[in-house]
Amino acid sequence: MDITTADLVKSLEPQLGLSITPEVQLTVARFSPDGNTLIATSFDAKIRRWDVSTEEAKELAPLTGHSGWSTAIAFRAEGNWLFTADSWGKIAAWDLLTTEDKPRWTLDTAHDGWVRDLAVSSDGKTLVSCGSDAKVCVAELETGKLVTSFTAGGRDLFCIRFAPDGQSIIVGDDRGIARRVALDGKIITEYAVAELFLLSRLQDVGGIRALAIDAATGTLAIGGCEPKNGGTVVGTPTLVLFDLATGERREKFSLGGEQEVSVVDIAFHSSGLIFLVTCGTPGQGKLCYVKPGLAEVAYENKKFINAQSLALRERAPQLAIVTTAPGSNGNGRPLDKEGNYKTNTSPVLFAKLGE
Repeated sequence: MDITTADLVKSLEPQLGLSITPEVQLTVARFSPDGNTLIATSFDAKIRRWDVSTEEAKELAPLTGHSGWSTAIAFRAEGNWLFTADSWGKIAAWDLLTTEDKPRWTLDTAHDGWVRDLAVSSDGKTLVSCGSDAKVCVAELETGKLVTSFTAGGRDLFCIRFAPDGQSIIVGDDRGIARRVALDGKIITEYAVAELFLLSRLQDVGGIRALAIDAATGTLAIGGCEPKNGGTVVGTPTLVLFDLATGERREKFSLGGEQEVSVVDIAFHSSGLIFLVTCGTPGQGKLCYVKPGLAEVAYENKKFINAQSLALRERAPQLAIVTTAPGSNGNGRPLDKEGNYKTNTSPVLFAKLGE
């Protein structure tokens, strides 16, 4: 590692501090655009909120109204817009700081099944979603009116992001293929990462689990698992970088052993480093920094067990990483005093960047 990279990594080395542990498992957490609020989705359908404008994390009243698991988050800074979704196909729009627990609008049947991801256009006018029905929905952001919907490859769509032009989207599917698609459904470019998918007997394994775009360098980052088998999945967490405009593959990073399994979330840092988290079995997970052009991993920290998502705040630099408690209870595990299995939890670990 060259000294420049070493100094950069040192200046951004995470310093663990605050942690919060809600009473249920979380699925994803994100900082609001101003960095003052942390929003999280959960297994009990509620939308959790914390005021993180100070050194503490003050929990705010949760938002209710979803069914099944709440699954996805997106924002528009102007007007304090928050968008959330669930595993029953519903999308809701909220005032981020509302005290009334009443959505601005809902699309109750946007998808037939799980809504996997949400994204907002750079001009703040359009909301897009993708789901387990292999469909993309395009809606007017302020009204929730469905403009169009179309299929975009695969049998399940895991991730969606707007391209920098604001007129096209990148969608990642369960077969290891990402596609750049116009908002009318026309495919513009394909980014194939075939090694991120395996048919293991009757089980589809892998797929594209994380997407991120760096507009400054025109780079598309794709993350997932290079699977070896199904069942209890064994595989290598993998990151692949593409030229967003041409679809040319630039670099591939294999980020650990076969028990470390999958990249689950990615964020580009303004320094040029790529931050990501992995989740493996049993009870493995880590934070990595990757620098494009450098073959070795620039930094890794294995204190983030069963990582589920990574939120990056560059103002007052901080990470918030959703993890899962390693002692998850199930068959054969001890019962509580009432004879019930204890619900698992998702500690959120906060880390300041640098000394």
